[in-house]
Amino acid sequence: MNSISGLFPNAIQNMSSLAFLDISDNNILGSVPLWLGEFMFLTHLNLARNELSAFLGRLSSLRGLSLYRNHLKGHIPDSLGKLLNLEILDLSTNSFEGALGEILLGTIPQSLYRSDSLESLNLSNNSLHGELPSTLQSCHFLNILDLGNNGLYGNIPSSMWVDFSEIRILRLRQNKFNGNIPSSLCQLPYLQILDLANNNFTGIIPFCIGNLRGMMINKQALDYQSEVDEASEPLVPASSPMYLPDFDQWQKVHVKQFMKGREFDYIRTLQYVINMDLSSNNLVGFIPEVITSLNGLVNLNLSHNSLSGEIPSKIGKMKFLESLDLSWNQLEGALPSSMSSLTFLTRLNLSYNNFSGPIPEENQFLALEDPSIYIGNQYLCGEPVLKKCSRDDNNEAPIYEGKDDDNKKEKILFYFVVTLGFMTGFWGAIGVLVVNKRLRYVCFRYVEKIADQIYVAIAIRVARIKRIWQKS
Repeated sequence: MNSISGLFPNAIQNMSSLAFLDISDNNILGSVPLWLGEFMFLTHLNLARNELSAFLGRLSSLRGLSLYRNHLKGHIPDSLGKLLNLEILDLSTNSFEGALGEILLGTIPQSLYRSDSLESLNLSNNSLHGELPSTLQSCHFLNILDLGNNGLYGNIPSSMWVDFSEIRILRLRQNKFNGNIPSSLCQLPYLQILDLANNNFTGIIPFCIGNLRGMMINKQALDYQSEVDEASEPLVPASSPMYLPDFDQWQKVHVKQFMKGREFDYIRTLQYVINMDLSSNNLVGFIPEVITSLNGLVNLNLSHNSLSGEIPSKIGKMKFLESLDLSWNQLEGALPSSMSSLTFLTRLNLSYNNFSGPIPEENQFLALEDPSIYIGNQYLCGEPVLKKCSRDDNNEAPIYEGKDDDNKKEKILFYFVVTLGFMTGFWGAIGVLVVNKRLRYVCFRYVEKIADQIYVAIAIRVARIKRIWQKS
């Protein structure tokens, strides 16, 4: 199919009975025409990935609207507030600006805050700022909330998440949020994607994190994707696939996710992605052992924090992990033997911590030979880091095969230098006396004179002591 270029195609004006209109991935310029508002039956409009600079349509019948990746800027148009039946709104990757609270008040009809209509809201990759508004709390039936890559700031109120019982995807990545990660997030029973990376969150990882049932595999309903293009999207297991609005007909709901060190734009398989990314914050404390109960996780990224302690010993229970990144923390101790059970693991990063002991040599670790995985852990040992391990001890620092030899060389060099200095000084002085006869005589006379003086002084003192002793 040829790409559509230029202004919005007028030929569509004669198709007023359309219910679905998808002209995404083209080069359409200018604005969305007003006559599109006369399409009384149009429920889904996808204009993503074009060159549009303005949206003028007033389509009160719309249930799904995607303007993803265009050139829209300024304030979000008030005409979107007329979309009374809106279920899906995607305005991501544009240049919209303004305070988020004002944006939502002008963009989302108040009626939607009290209904079950709005299910997906994506405002990521814009220039929005401000705090999370309390009005957002009324969107009880949101499945997807993506506010990533903006300039939002402030704390995340703990009470806000009590009413988000249906949310599956929460993405607040790349903002300026601070404060603690609220423990109320643990009460979201269907949450499958939690992306809070690149913010300023502090405190500990909530110990209730193991309550996120949406990240657990249902043993009675294990499922796999059979035909997935691994070059574009990683393979992920399905637990209880999330319900997303009109997925049979509306295939353009998308969310960006960092998986295996790369950013993917999930569309077809979004309902199968199970991910937790808390990287690049200021989190402290231990990694809770209960996190290992999230056995459906495909990606776990806790890198670039200040976490301490050891890797949970039961991490091997997370059998579907394909990517694990714990780099740039203050973690320590031995690598748990259960890590050998992570047979799906294709990307691992443990660099710049304080791990010690041997690197596992079974199963998937045989393929993880890149030394950069372990760089910055001077007490790890094993073939990938070219250090031999101490025998019968998995917790002590490894013995580097060349270390003893280096110490011996240093000691020998030290003693050699000391001996050479002594010999040089001693024989240098003796040699001068042997060669110079006059100096030798002067030196010997001086020594004899000193010896005589010492002898006379001692003799006088001894005689004096004898006299005193006889008188007494």
